[in-house]
Amino acid sequence: MKKINHFFNRGDTSFIIRVLSIISFTAISGLVNAQVELISGKYADFRLPDETISINIGEEQQLAVQQQWLLELDDMDVSEMLQVEGEHLSYQPIQALIPGSHTIRLSKSTAEGEISEVASWRFEVRQSETFKQYGAAANVQITDTYRADEHNLSEPLPKRQQVQGSSQFSYSADTGNWHTQGQFDLIYNSSNDGLFGARKLNNGEFLFSVANQVADIQVGHQNIGKADLVMDNFRRRGVSVGGTFSGINSHVTGFSLSSEDVVGFRRGLALGDSQRRVDGINFEVDPFSDETLVIHGTWLTGKEQDSSGLIGSIDDLEPGVSKGTAKSVSVNSQLLESRLQIAADYGNTRFNANTFDNTLDAISDNAYRVQLAYGDTTESGINWNAGFERSQVGTFFKSLANQGIGADIQLTQANAGLQWETVGLQASFQRQKDNVKRLVELPRTQTDLSSVSLSWTPSIENPDKWYGSPSFDGAYSKQDQKQTLLPLGTLLPETDSTLDNWQINSSFNYSSGSWGFSVGQNKFTDFTGIQNNTDTTTFSINASISLLEQKLTLAPTIQFDSSKDLATNITSDSVSYGVQSSFILLEDTLDGSILVNFNQNRITDNSINTNASSSALTLNWHALEAKPNRLGIDVGLNAQYDDTRDKIFTENSIGTYQVFLTISVVFPAQIGVVQ
Repeated sequence: MKKINHFFNRGDTSFIIRVLSIISFTAISGLVNAQVELISGKYADFRLPDETISINIGEEQQLAVQQQWLLELDDMDVSEMLQVEGEHLSYQPIQALIPGSHTIRLSKSTAEGEISEVASWRFEVRQSETFKQYGAAANVQITDTYRADEHNLSEPLPKRQQVQGSSQFSYSADTGNWHTQGQFDLIYNSSNDGLFGARKLNNGEFLFSVANQVADIQVGHQNIGKADLVMDNFRRRGVSVGGTFSGINSHVTGFSLSSEDVVGFRRGLALGDSQRRVDGINFEVDPFSDETLVIHGTWLTGKEQDSSGLIGSIDDLEPGVSKGTAKSVSVNSQLLESRLQIAADYGNTRFNANTFDNTLDAISDNAYRVQLAYGDTTESGINWNAGFERSQVGTFFKSLANQGIGADIQLTQANAGLQWETVGLQASFQRQKDNVKRLVELPRTQTDLSSVSLSWTPSIENPDKWYGSPSFDGAYSKQDQKQTLLPLGTLLPETDSTLDNWQINSSFNYSSGSWGFSVGQNKFTDFTGIQNNTDTTTFSINASISLLEQKLTLAPTIQFDSSKDLATNITSDSVSYGVQSSFILLEDTLDGSILVNFNQNRITDNSINTNASSSALTLNWHALEAKPNRLGIDVGLNAQYDDTRDKIFTENSIGTYQVFLTISVVFPAQIGVVQ
């Protein structure tokens, strides 16, 4: 529906009258003619989602032709559905309006075709008097798979029939002052027989929250605050309580989370075991409310059990326990209209990896990171950017809430790039060192990585030519690794090597498909002679084409790989080619796919010489389309065939196949509106 363009006579005082209201039901502009009014619904200060919108135009405003009245709802023209009954205009929304603020605008057209606004109103929609919005949903899916036939499968055979299911239950409710929402996942697998604590029906993740303008509580799997040096990618089950202080635009969160990644019904909230828990406080302050200066901090303390068995215990029966504390502070700033971004992080940890017999003292170490980034656009339209980072993580830096951070690393890197119309260029340099404390007992390795990439996507006026709409990109990288310190008597091998890599990609796109190719080389050189030098090249071609009004799609691929050991002159060659097709037999009812792949592997010393092929056929019958609050049913047939022929060790040659029948039932249930 097209939007109506309005023309206003700014000299007419009838367009200057504006009524503002603190309540949600407000007329935002109107004529002096008081006869035109929006008729209240069931409630005076809000409307229900499916209520009819009625306007009283008065006797003087009545017009003979219905089309002369124009109505907009949230800037969308709904005049065709406007009903005129004497002095009343009415509009019944086709779909229930979503909760929140809405605007309607009434206009009329003159015989000369001019459009003038009569009045406009803003009103609030709520789902009920108590709740501005509420809803609940459940998305349930169950798949029953039956293996109808098989040949040459390895023993023991899996169960012939397997049932898997999943469901996600969610809800949300908003009163305007308080908001709550939740999610709870269930997973079913008939193959789980109870061994090692496996359950057929189990819980995946869950999260429930309650919040208002000043406080919030979360129970379940959650991430706390922004990522920093001591807490990053730490999604764990537990409880957090937060408070917002609007006067200084800050938020503080206290949390108690499991130090292990817990799923399932076991361990409840995972807070009862003090040996596997992390407690802490996280805060964030934005004093100027514009991200000019944002201060973020984390303090935590916790323990975890050692599942690897590397930490001994006092009686050799219980796993060892490690514990520690960590704290960090981060400062982020966006200046010059966000063109310049500055970030600085500092962290400190104190960690003890043996707390049962206390034979080891806790070790303290530090980490820091400084980042600068700047981007702008020149008068000629060139977008450019540049960045710099310097960071160091101490040899003994360890936080229970950031298991992924690498210790004993010093990093310096810089990057720059530009985009000019259809051409892009990026370049970067990185230097990484270990043994940051320069311990004389340990070697020190320096790794330099340089890279540059270029892309070009020309603007084509006529994409119907043989090259269609092309795109090209290329990249080159070089890695140098060597030891700058090697202690006398060390048993570790010396490191001095380079790795060169380049790659060129291209694609050509058309209205009915595309094709492209890629070529690259990877060359490794070890100057110490400990490892053999190698040279690897790769070439691939891929395509995709749609036929029969997109009812048939073919996607062939072919790839050649060759790797040569320069010390032994032994070459390993691999060729892979195949085609994947998808087809539609009956629109929205019957479709499927066919996949055929072939692979040849050969090494010139005759240690490997194999041919392998695989084929798969899938047919899907969409017996009943899933819709809100209505079951959906799919029935499928899947056949797989794999064949391997070993020309060196012929006893390894084997051919296998499997045939499966599946039925999937989906039930998407929902009431109200779920955020």
